[in-house]
Amino acid sequence: LGRHREATEAIRTSMTLLDLVDDADEALFVSLSAAVVLAESGAVGDALAALDRTEATQHGLGLARVFIQRGYVLHHAGELREALLALDRADQLLGVGASDTDRFRLLVNRGLVLLQHGQLDAAEADLRSARTLAASGGYWSFEAISAANLGVLHARGRRIAESMRCFSEARHLYARAGEPARTVAIMQIDYAETLLHQGIVADAVEAARQAVRLIEPTGNQVILGDAYLMLARALLASGDQRHAVTTA
Repeated sequence: LGRHREATEAIRTSMTLLDLVDDADEALFVSLSAAVVLAESGAVGDALAALDRTEATQHGLGLARVFIQRGYVLHHAGELREALLALDRADQLLGVGASDTDRFRLLVNRGLVLLQHGQLDAAEADLRSARTLAASGGYWSFEAISAANLGVLHARGRRIAESMRCFSEARHLYARAGEPARTVAIMQIDYAETLLHQGIVADAVEAARQAVRLIEPTGNQVILGDAYLMLARALLASGDQRHAVTTA
């Protein structure tokens, strides 16, 4: 819902109660959740501290999950090198007993870090592996996430036809998955930016407007803000300065 202050207060309360919990799995669940909530709220140091707290009590798969979450938080903070180190460590720890979900989260998070780092070939390998894994399990939403991220990657590499194909495939997959508003809106924002970079301004405006329409009913103020900013950029590129200013 984008209500970060309330979410942060709730998760901080949960963290204060961890000393009363004599269950390592429950403590791990709370710590992993806290890391996401705190990082999304801008409290990156506290997010990492939550992971530090549980890391010493974990091993094997549990420790791998801590490192996946650490990679996510560090990527969120722009610490790409440290994020990549954490995700590579998670890869070493996952082992054969890892679930498809754990493996998928590792591959997508590492693929996005590599993409941000400009290592397009390595990023593509991870994202393609993530898509193959999702497809083999029938996880349409996961496969759609992978396809959309490949669309962004191909656009960065100037492979525009492949980029457009991936976005189209992602839309069809999301339709099969029931069109989850949050992830479809994120895809539309990425799609609008891709179109904008290619000078396809009218379509970029419509893609950004669709992102706004999708996310507005959910109340997620963070993604809604991103959608409105993308729409403002597209409107400005189209020459509609007045509406661009009011939208921003």
